[in-house]
Amino acid sequence: VVILFMTLNYKLTGLVFVGLFYVLAMVCLLMTISGWVIGIIEAIGVSVATGMAVDYVLHLSHSFNHQPAGPAPERVRGALQEMGISILSGCLTTWIACIALYCCDFLWFRLFGCFVTMVIWSSFFITMTGVTAILSLYGPESIEDGEVILPEWTGIKRYTAEEAVTVRGEVTENDL
Repeated sequence: VVILFMTLNYKLTGLVFVGLFYVLAMVCLLMTISGWVIGIIEAIGVSVATGMAVDYVLHLSHSFNHQPAGPAPERVRGALQEMGISILSGCLTTWIACIALYCCDFLWFRLFGCFVTMVIWSSFFITMTGVTAILSLYGPESIEDGEVILPEWTGIKRYTAEEAVTVRGEVTENDL
């Protein structure tokens, strides 16, 4: 619901949700391969992973949503040029911070460092390979493609560039 409200595009929301689902599935798979037994602490960690995993997918989809109308692969390329380095930098800095957790004697901190590493690298991998491929193949080609039509009582209206000029006399980035 939050993703839909922020993008106002049901098509993009569905594709992003699929990417987020695969990130969480990959984290659970890695936990199982590592031999972790899912207990209370691990279950809490998986719920925390949802919040951590959504960052990279949402940053890329937000950038994709604000690219000029055109073929989906071009919009993905623009989104990667705009947000790709930020996503990579966020992944690397979080992973470097986890190195301090690996050096702790307390087992819980060491395991948490491993868990965070699994989450961020899974999210990075799925976002940069899977989500970009899905958006290139099936992504909306403009804001209007898959746009959610909201009731007028919400007060939220998305203006086209021509309407924005007549309403305010100028075009801003939010209008496009």
